[in-house]
Amino acid sequence: MAGKENIFNAQSKQDIRRFLFYADQNHQLGKGWELHYGTKFSFASDKSSQIYHSLDGHDWSGSNSSSSLNEYVYDLYAGFSKSFSDKLSVNASLSGEYYKHKEIDYWSLFPIFQSRLSS
Repeated sequence: MAGKENIFNAQSKQDIRRFLFYADQNHQLGKGWELHYGTKFSFASDKSSQIYHSLDGHDWSGSNSSSSLNEYVYDLYAGFSKSFSDKLSVNASLSGEYYKHKEIDYWSLFPIFQSRLSS
């Protein structure tokens, strides 16, 4: 089976950008209790393309491609911690996350409880 040779030039581009912002705070509340809270925002953008140029008259425009993606993530959290002794400590927090990417759009909650007991 003999094939036909096509001569073309392909031009590819990709532009990726990322941004991250966060702020954290800790406060001593007395009697060994500590309050932790904060926020985080991240953004990612990807713009890509591939363009074909024929060097022998063939129409390659149907093979051209491009895409643009944006992703957003917003986080909030708050929690408490306390050391009751050198051997016992606890930590509890709740994080909320909002995620957006194209048609994907959701909220999630992440509760955490940790205790440490050492001998």
